[in-house]
Amino acid sequence: MNTRIKFAIAGAGTLTALGLGIAPAMASSGPGTVTAVTHTQNHPDTTSVANSCAPISANGPVWAYDNLSLRFTAVPDGPHTYSVTITAHGSFSQVASPTTGECETGAGSVDGSLNYQVSSSTPPDPANLPAQQASGDTSQGTMLNQLFDGHATITGGGHYNYTYNPVDGARYTQSG
Repeated sequence: MNTRIKFAIAGAGTLTALGLGIAPAMASSGPGTVTAVTHTQNHPDTTSVANSCAPISANGPVWAYDNLSLRFTAVPDGPHTYSVTITAHGSFSQVASPTTGECETGAGSVDGSLNYQVSSSTPPDPANLPAQQASGDTSQGTMLNQLFDGHATITGGGHYNYTYNPVDGARYTQSG
């Protein structure tokens, strides 16, 4: 069975926070590169497999709630365009199996990344990204808009790769 966690541009996604209050950071790894950090907690992690253990979010059935540190790295790749990689590191608390839909409890680590192409009339500004996101259903699209002062338009990308350990006794990887 091919199940995939749905990552959202708006609504729920699959990312969250460690719960540490770290201020937004700015670093440079190349000309014009901007890095910012935020955290999110109790973020609904979704799957396409129905379950009776948790609510259904705008992006599908919830199988876990995540707490993540999210690092946004925006690299300019043309006039008013950026390649943005969101790197996640943290933990999850499982309420159902993402592959079977069976009610299950468990916890573990989650690491991964998501990449978008973004167009914006304003450059990214780490000061616009709160150190701690509101608990719950904050999407990556919402956070991109914060970083780009409300002017971010996702024009491509959406490629992701996340590994959860352990889920159903093994490493669980989602990519797309």
